[in-house]
Amino acid sequence: MSVTVKSLLKLPSLANARVVAGAGGLDKIVSTVSVLETMDYQLVDEQALGNKAFTGGEIVITGFVNGAEDVEAQFNLIKNLSAIGEVGLIVYYVGIFVKKIDPEIIKLADDLDFPIISMPENQINLRYGEAINDIMGLIVRDQFSGEPMIVNLLESISKLSPRQQTVETMMRLISNRLRASVVLTTESGRTLYEAAWPSELAGIHQQVEKFAEVEMGAEPLDFPGMDDASIYRREVHVSGTNYKLYIVNVGQEMSQINLQQAVEGVRIAIKLWGSSEGTGIASEIIDAILTDQPLKMRSLSSMFELDIASVDSMWIFTGCDLGPEDVRNVAAEANKFCSTVCTDVYKERIILFTDTIRKKADVDALRTNLSAVLPHGVKMCYYTGFRNTRDVRRAYLLNGENYDSALKILPGRDFFMRGDMEFAGKCREIVEKGNESVEGYLRVLRVIDETDSNDLIPTLCIYLLDTDRNVQKTADKLFVHKNTVKYRINTISDRLGFHAGSMPESMNLYIACGIRRLLL
Repeated sequence: MSVTVKSLLKLPSLANARVVAGAGGLDKIVSTVSVLETMDYQLVDEQALGNKAFTGGEIVITGFVNGAEDVEAQFNLIKNLSAIGEVGLIVYYVGIFVKKIDPEIIKLADDLDFPIISMPENQINLRYGEAINDIMGLIVRDQFSGEPMIVNLLESISKLSPRQQTVETMMRLISNRLRASVVLTTESGRTLYEAAWPSELAGIHQQVEKFAEVEMGAEPLDFPGMDDASIYRREVHVSGTNYKLYIVNVGQEMSQINLQQAVEGVRIAIKLWGSSEGTGIASEIIDAILTDQPLKMRSLSSMFELDIASVDSMWIFTGCDLGPEDVRNVAAEANKFCSTVCTDVYKERIILFTDTIRKKADVDALRTNLSAVLPHGVKMCYYTGFRNTRDVRRAYLLNGENYDSALKILPGRDFFMRGDMEFAGKCREIVEKGNESVEGYLRVLRVIDETDSNDLIPTLCIYLLDTDRNVQKTADKLFVHKNTVKYRINTISDRLGFHAGSMPESMNLYIACGIRRLLL
């Protein structure tokens, strides 16, 4: 779970507080709490533009003490706090300093879905510290609840405005979550981003850079100048570029899971926002689906308003050096037929997810168009009828396990479907079981080839596996007259006692032909 503004209302210190505006934002995630008394909204605006003072995800406590009667200043302050990603405001001493929350403030907060929580009115004995202790206690307990940190990070950053969705913001969120200083450097050790914890340690990157040439393994080293401090280093690899992530922690040893999650958060941020192109979301969603990370998938798809729930079909393109231009061409063609399109290069293949294409004629047309824009020699695999993302993952694993076998069994194909892969998998499993299993299926071929002919079985394999029992196409592949093919098929059928290709009699015959090709 994650701590939301709504969950704060159940805390003892806020039990008698009430939401007076911005109820639409109660599900925003709270990462920490801070106190703000300045009414200098221009200062806050400068910090918002520079993204320096606030990390986003904070619930802010104030009494408007320095501007209790300045509604304009309160109005602008709330507007700017919302803009920099703060999740709400808890107002103390209403009726004492601020006589009431102005209607203009309430309307603004409602429009922004920025919750304003009013503490009990006319009570001077309330203490900020009580709420701070309660809120931070809840946040710390939540961090040990078992939910992956990466999910919380993605959910938090998704609530920010586009200008706040940056690598630096992700670094600050990670720092805030771990209660540790985080520094990202180039492979050579030059600092790119620093997020100090606490903020008084700003400039800690200068000490961290001294570790660039130091041998470091998985275990931390002592960090000089701070009692009980350790420094960790982890590699971050993004699209062929290597970075180093340093985490300086005081006290208890940091868990390997949190370290891995921090690396994942930084890697995603660099991929999404670390370049001028800003691309990479599709590959991250694809990875989340295919590696069975539903929470990450939902967070990313929600952030970028992609309707993953509507995904019904997957295309996998393999071969050649597929790159960004090919991805753009695939997306352009798919968009002509589908509402939801998610595609990118994934492990040297292009993966394309689409919603349902109702007509087979449209599938065929898209296939033709894709063949025209992709390099010669690219193989296509098409899966459809998914009920959920687990079905997608199963299809991907089916493809990975049986793709090479399918190429051997169906060498002339450039387009495969689920049935082709399942058939290849069946043949492969029989071969893997050993000779006894294989002989049980190949026996039928020996019935066909019991005389002096060497042409019958190759003809049968082409007829069944390559041409969908088309006599003319079989003849063309063999460079013989179609009557020759007819004669051979009739001879085969006579020896079998049933027509070659008729189902279900020919089921084992298909498997025998597939096994034969795997063994050649």
